Amino acid sequence: MTTDRVPRENRLLRAVMPLDAALSGVFVLLALAAVPALALVHASAAMLWMVGVAVIVVALALAAMGAVTAWTLLQRMARGCYELPERLWLPLPKAAQPFPDGWTDPPTGDERDDA
Repeated sequence: MTTDRVPRENRLLRAVMPLDAALSGVFVLLALAAVPALALVHASAAMLWMVGVAVIVVALALAAMGAVTAWTLLQRMARGCYELPERLWLPLPKAAQPFPDGWTDPPTGDERDDA
């Protein structure tokens, strides 16, 4: 795979995937905190409307990042590249990490597939 797209796609995935994972976590934590808080303070209709619009905007941002990630990964797989880019870091708990220590590392000479 010697196309000029690979470095650009790697940079794109290294930017979008961690942001997507982090924003998803923040979104869930804020939603869990916002619902009881709004109920406890008897928020006005205007406040509920603003919170609802903010939730929709964040959800659309998450959907856009997911679409970019999916499209980029599908293009890479169509060209035969089935591995995540090097130096990719995802802010996930250790049990949810797809690779050891949270980082993809460049393959060493022993791990490369020369076939």
